[in-house]
Amino acid sequence: LKRGDAAPAYRRAVIDLDRVLAREPRNGDALSQRGTAWLGLARIEAAAGRDPADARKRAEADLRASIEAGVTASRAGLAALLAESGRLEEAIAAWAEFARGSPAQADWAHEREAETRLARAKVLAGEGRADEAFVQLEAAADLAPGALRGLESDPAFGALRDDPRWRERVKDE
Repeated sequence: LKRGDAAPAYRRAVIDLDRVLAREPRNGDALSQRGTAWLGLARIEAAAGRDPADARKRAEADLRASIEAGVTASRAGLAALLAESGRLEEAIAAWAEFARGSPAQADWAHEREAETRLARAKVLAGEGRADEAFVQLEAAADLAPGALRGLESDPAFGALRDDPRWRERVKDE
């Protein structure tokens, strides 16, 4: 797809999948695909500075329904959606659930969960909740070796730099 072609392609996919789901409302694969299309549209809306709430709501409903229908791979899309929506605690739980699926899923999910935990740590650091931020940083490091590389220059962690735990944690990376 060329740069401007993604939104129309996602909209066509939603329309095509609406037709499939009209005939087979519990088709987990179609629900998963439509949820993924809605997620793509939400990302486009957010990137354009528009409110992605409706597309995110639709994506979440479809992804959850596809998980209930047995499409466990939809947990990855749901976790990404929750993280992008700022629902970081829910995203962390969703990544952990996805990781239980298979060894291959576990490696990939642990990297995504580590990214989500870093995002949560940034929020906590910004709120002055250092102890909780360090818990998230430790968890990220445990999940994905090297996850903390480059944090020493990240301004989001400025409030933690004077804490001895920061120097100890970052020097290990």
